[in-house]
Amino acid sequence: MTNKIFKSAILDFSVSAQNAKANVPQIRFSTQDSGGTARLVFAIKKEDYSLPLSSAAEITLAMVMSVGEEYESKYVVNPVITNRAKGIFEYSLTDDQISHNGQVNAELYVKYPEQAMQINRFNFEIEKAMIDDNFFPVATYYVERWDNYEKIFDESVAELSNKLEALDVRADNIQTQFDSFSPEQFTPKEEFENHIYNSDIHVTIANKIAWESKETMEGSQAKADRALADAKADSQAKANQALVDANIYTDNSSKETLVWSGSSYFLETHIFSWDATKVKHGVLLEFSRYAPGTGVQDYGYIQYFFSKEYLVRNNNKATWVNMPGATDAAKKTIRLTPTSVSGDATNGQAPSTSYALRAVTIF
Repeated sequence: MTNKIFKSAILDFSVSAQNAKANVPQIRFSTQDSGGTARLVFAIKKEDYSLPLSSAAEITLAMVMSVGEEYESKYVVNPVITNRAKGIFEYSLTDDQISHNGQVNAELYVKYPEQAMQINRFNFEIEKAMIDDNFFPVATYYVERWDNYEKIFDESVAELSNKLEALDVRADNIQTQFDSFSPEQFTPKEEFENHIYNSDIHVTIANKIAWESKETMEGSQAKADRALADAKADSQAKANQALVDANIYTDNSSKETLVWSGSSYFLETHIFSWDATKVKHGVLLEFSRYAPGTGVQDYGYIQYFFSKEYLVRNNNKATWVNMPGATDAAKKTIRLTPTSVSGDATNGQAPSTSYALRAVTIF
């Protein structure tokens, strides 16, 4: 028979409505209390006397382990009755249950075929043993696997040795190459320095300064912008001046000069003269209706324009001017020169007398 050691917690419970929650002593187990070492021993009493348990009685223990933790677990187990006459029974925590460190809330029940009752509610602690903390498995892991690391170390040393040997071979090859060189293969110092300081083929500091002082893209753009602005300003000024000149020319060239105004049959003795230098475009003659014996009428107006070129081309030649609205072939005969205009004797005869000259204007 194998001897076993138990860490027992003895709880005396009295079946009473006043003692449903027992004031039990502080119970602490450890996560190393494995193999059924952690044992709960219960003694049930009724009015200070042991409560016998018949063969029909069934004991149930409900436990919530690791209360409040992510790994909280619930168990419902049946303690073993060890002494029915004295109402004693016990329960040993399994290895799985004892691994749940933290607070354990428990409740004890007695069930019969026809009835059941709660005996007591109590709690106890399962402390996490130091050997079960995280750092212990890590240390154990390294100790248990030292042989593996020693093997890895030996393999690394061997690999490093191979690399060093390869480097030695390369170093020997390089040394051999250096030994094969001769001074004649290299450019003499004097020629080398002449090459370095040859300003014809190399960029000098003076070259760099000269390049840096040359026009930059930003500078070129600024000058282009300034030239464009100046050109726009000059063009605008010229356009403004041209507009002024055009206005002056228009005012001067289109300025009319009234030579004569009034009312006249416009006979050959009626001559109206002007300064030829003031004629820019030509002569404008204005006529209207006339009633013999009454005078001029304020209707039937008409103007006839004769260009400066016409005055020269038809100098003092008779020109017929038809009168508007006339049904009797009324007309006026006039003679134009670059400096004057005159009428004709026929203008004083009917039907020409139904119209009169009203104004002479030069442009």
